[in-house]
Amino acid sequence: AGAVNGGSNGLGTFDLGAVNYGVQGLIQATVINTADPVINTPTVALGNVRVGDASPTAFVSVTNQAGTPPQAALNASISGNAPITASGNFNLLTPGQTNATSLQVGMTTGTAGAITGTAAVAFVSDASNVGGCAPNCQLTLPSQTVTVTGGVYQVAQPSVPTTVNLGNFRLGSAPSQALTIGNTTSAPAGY
Repeated sequence: AGAVNGGSNGLGTFDLGAVNYGVQGLIQATVINTADPVINTPTVALGNVRVGDASPTAFVSVTNQAGTPPQAALNASISGNAPITASGNFNLLTPGQTNATSLQVGMTTGTAGAITGTAAVAFVSDASNVGGCAPNCQLTLPSQTVTVTGGVYQVAQPSVPTTVNLGNFRLGSAPSQALTIGNTTSAPAGY
């Protein structure tokens, strides 16, 4: 190009033209279909507990729906958004299989009231079950949510009169007095 080590050699440039070279080769590749996650329990009802009780828990069932082979395995993990708690994960769930014992949801029970929230399930398509994909075996898939509901109730708070006046009565009579017993309401109402 008329230069040596960045300095001109005084010769200028000279067009050499073009030459075609025939190249033959065989490129082999395997297209692997991604995992296809299906949440079988998109809503979970945990029921009712009292304030301060241990949280009820439930498992979230996930299937790697089988598609056209070869298909990647499925990895998953779960996290809760307060007041929902969540824990667990699994790896390499093969196509057509279901995992119903690794992802778990619960709820906080420190405050009375209706509980509603979500847990997020993160998914990764992992083709290492097919092989030949290193170092690019994993592909992050869109996360999905599970809706969780429940209720936390306060312990009853009875109010009973401290004194009862039956008044004056004759010997042998049967005095009686109605008692008013209440349940002190404390926010939130109904819980």
